[in-house]
Formats: sequence, C-alpha cells, structure tokens
Amino acid sequence: NPAQDVITINSAFALQRVAIYNSLGALVQQAVLTKEISSSIDVHSLSNGMYSVEIVSEKGRIVKKLLIHK
Repeated sequence: NPAQDVITINSAFALQRVAIYNSLGALVQQAVLTKEISSSIDVHSLSNGMYSVEIVSEKGRIVKKLLIHK
C-alpha cells in the first residue's frame, strides 16, 4: 500500500535506526531510536516516488521498498 503522510514500523526487536533513501541512494530522512519496538515516521514532506527504507534493530538490518503516492 502506498504511503501518504506517516509510516508505522513494528518490530519484535528493539529498533535503533530507520533511514529513508531516494531512488538515487541519497539519504532523505533518518530517525535514531532508543530501543523502541514501534515507530511512526512522518513522510508527508517526501515527494511522490519509490524509496528504500533501511530498518536497523538489535538483531540486524533489513531494507524494504516504500511507495509515496499523494
């Protein structure tokens, strides 16, 4: 599902950082977290398009695709 204003990330493990990169690989937004297992990230300022979301937790790193469509 495309996102418009906010994305929510839930994890079984403590989150440490969430970073959003544009299609060129440039960092456009980052949140440093303090051992939260859930986080809402405001993405309303991002333009329409495809992004990569890097999620770093105490157990490792995963990258997911994010579509912004307003």
